[in-house]
Amino acid sequence: MKIRQGFVSNSSSSSFVIAKSFLTEKQIKAIRDWHDKIANDDDDNESFGESGDTFTENDNYISGETYYVYESFDKMIKDNEINRNKVFWIRG
Repeated sequence: MKIRQGFVSNSSSSSFVIAKSFLTEKQIKAIRDWHDKIANDDDDNESFGESGDTFTENDNYISGETYYVYESFDKMIKDNEINRNKVFWIRG
């Protein structure tokens, strides 16, 4: 498995993990809102994971697999000034 920091652009899917300790409440809300928008958009082919929604949040982390949503996710990160060095991308 390859682990890298930064946006992975040569794959249709990439998993990510973000420690919530690196995020403000506003940024956490932005990630949740982005997820809800993508997950509930029936007119779009974007999804999380090849078999459905793999977005997970617990007390410490937010994680998921971006399957054809990485560009949208990257834009949301930039728009909400989330430190990209704190987003860990995993491509397997």
